Amino acid sequence: MALEFKKRVDVARTNYTKAVQWLQLDSSLAAAQARLSDAQRRNDRLNDQALAYASAGTLAALATAEIRAPFSGTITELNLEGGEAARAGIAAVTGADFSGWIVNTTDLTEIDVVSIQEGMPVSVVLDSLPDAEFGGSVLHVDLGYTDRQGDIVYPVEVLLSGSNTGLRWGMTAKVTFEE
Repeated sequence: MALEFKKRVDVARTNYTKAVQWLQLDSSLAAAQARLSDAQRRNDRLNDQALAYASAGTLAALATAEIRAPFSGTITELNLEGGEAARAGIAAVTGADFSGWIVNTTDLTEIDVVSIQEGMPVSVVLDSLPDAEFGGSVLHVDLGYTDRQGDIVYPVEVLLSGSNTGLRWGMTAKVTFEE
C-alpha cells in the first residue's frame, strides 16, 4: 500500500510540474503575441499613407532646420551628425565668442579676496605661453564661496585685454592682481 501511495504522489508531482510549465509557456506565448500585435500596430501607423502626406510638411521643415546662436562666434564642438536627432539634456553644439577672453580664478582665499575690486588691473601669464604676459582687469568677484580642500575660496573673473592665437579654453594661468 505504501508503495502504491508513493507512486500516486510521484505521478501527481510530475503532473503538477508539467502543469506549471504549461502555464509558464502559455503566459510567455500570450506576452509574445501582445508584443507582436503592438509592433504590427506601430508598423501599420508608420506605413499609413494618410499620415505620410500630413507629416510631409513637417518633415520638409525639419530637413531645412537650422540652429542659430544669440551671439556671433565659432563652433567649438558639434555633437550631432547630419540627420541625427538631438537628445534631451545633451548639448548639440558648443559655441564661443573668441573676441574676448575670460580667466576664472579658483584659489582666492577669504583673506585675499577682500582686497580685490571690479575694474582692478591684473597681469596674466599662461603656463603654456610663459613668455607672453597679458594685461586685463577684474570683471567680477563672486559673492559665493567654495570649500576647496578645507579652504574657503572665491571665484573671480578676469577679462583679458588683447588676444593671442595660442589661447585655448582650459589653459592654466597665473593671475597677479595689481593694487
